[in-house]
Amino acid sequence: MPLVGGGGSPNVAGSGGTAGIGTGLNYLRVGERTFVTAQSGEINTAGSNNYNAMLDFSTGPEIIQAQLTTFGGYTNGSAGDGIATLTRITINGNIIGQINLESSTEDMPTVGVIPLIIAPYSRVLIEISATNSGFQSAVMIDGEAYA
Repeated sequence: MPLVGGGGSPNVAGSGGTAGIGTGLNYLRVGERTFVTAQSGEINTAGSNNYNAMLDFSTGPEIIQAQLTTFGGYTNGSAGDGIATLTRITINGNIIGQINLESSTEDMPTVGVIPLIIAPYSRVLIEISATNSGFQSAVMIDGEAYA
């Protein structure tokens, strides 16, 4: 039985679809299970503590149990460069959590993993802020949907 809904997601379960990069949530049906995945791909940081939307989607009638993985800012091809980043998680207009990462010094983590339970019919916005522009960052969500 395919999962109905997805609220604007680019790939609703049961379609046999594929995971893609973008701001939406992808539903992947495997047997009786429905997995969810979202991958922002690399996004340039705006700097000056401005927020960039990394993921922005609405869910359907399912409950989602997942984890968010967020990466500190980096420069492609340069292992020594990094910045402080703040990933903000907002569900239905309420900030439910933030995680600060640091990729230039060794006193803070460079990757953060946050468990999430997302209620049905929720709007989820994942944003990132950085101290400097010209760096890249990415986030992804992996989990399972329950109808």
